[in-house]
Amino acid sequence: MDQKKGLITLIALAAGVIIVSLIFFQTAEGALSNPYPYDESTKATYTDYNTQKAAMYRDALQTGDPQIKKFTQIRVKPRNSDGPDIAKICDLWDYTNNEWTIVSDPRGPEFISPVTETAKADLHGDCDDFSVFLSGMINSLGIDTRIASVDNTGINPGHAYPEVYIGDSESDIRTTGEYIRQRYDCVNVYFSSSYDGNKAGYWLNLDWKIGIPPPEGYFIYGKSSLVHDIYHPGGEYYSPEKTVVYFYPDGEWKKESKQIVYFGKTKFGEPEIYGI
Repeated sequence: MDQKKGLITLIALAAGVIIVSLIFFQTAEGALSNPYPYDESTKATYTDYNTQKAAMYRDALQTGDPQIKKFTQIRVKPRNSDGPDIAKICDLWDYTNNEWTIVSDPRGPEFISPVTETAKADLHGDCDDFSVFLSGMINSLGIDTRIASVDNTGINPGHAYPEVYIGDSESDIRTTGEYIRQRYDCVNVYFSSSYDGNKAGYWLNLDWKIGIPPPEGYFIYGKSSLVHDIYHPGGEYYSPEKTVVYFYPDGEWKKESKQIVYFGKTKFGEPEIYGI
């Protein structure tokens, strides 16, 4: 009888091991095929979803936290501490882009790491975390930013990237664009435009450029694979999507059609503004 009980126990244990193994491998396979598990049901009501996400961004930005301002000031190069805002913005973009390690959030794409937590984690995170971290630093200097969100860009549920407000005139575009062109030896600098009433405001693209090689066929006036023309603030926009949701530090959000403007040099002549 004891031998029979022992045999039954062994069979039960073996069956348990097989079941657990199957569950584990199915879960692992699912994680590998979809490293960003995403529940579309959270978008059942689009307005509610964006309102919730706007609140998450607002809280993660930690606006007004003195620790963030101190952290930011150290990352601005001494020669630019009293310089124009665009010089500080470029310093912060360089620091964040160069030090960032892309990882998917262990708690899923709907968790957004606060600025201070990202700093403690040595700048690890996804596109939401990158956008919040860079925006939070720039905000601490009193400069306006927003986070753009687009859906369905590849295998991920979407992509987020930060933008910084540079002004409402063509001269602001020229001043910012020329600074970036000279500092990074690049050709084109990209912005988006938004209208408040009948007046346009211009925002510089601050999307990450981490480990992205020149695209196939990349070509500039007879020179191919110019990496330096890709790695700079104001790079070409990642997504072809025309509809964007913009999230602001105060928790407000706005859905708009993307309007792209760029400042660049033509093959012949002086730099011009295109898209206005």
